Amino acid sequence: MHPSPSPLSVRVALAGVVLVALGGCRKDEEEKSEPLAATIGTVLDGLPACSPTDANGRINLVSGCVDGACVGQTYEEMTEAIRMDSQCVPLEDDMPGVRCTFDQAFTVEFVDADLDAVPDKGYGATELRLIGEVGGTPEGLGVGATSSCVIDEYGDPDLVSWTLINSVYVMTEATWIGWGLTIIDDDGPPGELDPDGIIDEMIIAGAR
Repeated sequence: MHPSPSPLSVRVALAGVVLVALGGCRKDEEEKSEPLAATIGTVLDGLPACSPTDANGRINLVSGCVDGACVGQTYEEMTEAIRMDSQCVPLEDDMPGVRCTFDQAFTVEFVDADLDAVPDKGYGATELRLIGEVGGTPEGLGVGATSSCVIDEYGDPDLVSWTLINSVYVMTEATWIGWGLTIIDDDGPPGELDPDGIIDEMIIAGAR
């Protein structure tokens, strides 16, 4: 059974000095201190050492591509380029778009203004969300690698989210704006978090 996360979850930019203010002490039979507030440094330092995924070069972060599927391509261009099976479903809350999943490897959202569950022609993908272990960049960055591998390669992220579980602060999401890259670590059951330092999803939009 996975532990439930604290309601405390933080998303901050590295530009400022950030502390998380926690509640005061509680009293049972004796006073007990709450965990110390985390900083970005302590959260990043707590990640496991780099363990890359398969460095087969199927992911190109600069161009925002997985195999032949790239940011900027229309649905027709993407399916022609990679010849993978895909399934498209409408976005939630009647949003004018569809989410297409390609061979359980990655998902892409496309515009669907007429809400017919078919991607509209002429609109390109703005990002690709990797959800399966398709391999990695030539450096081994990808789903299944540890988050620290990305930090070793690109330095500290611009945005970081973390949460408190069992008195330990763990990173759940990080973004490198210039690289158009976000990694997510949320492999617990629905509604829960169980971050283990391994990338579960990777969102790529191409370097800027």
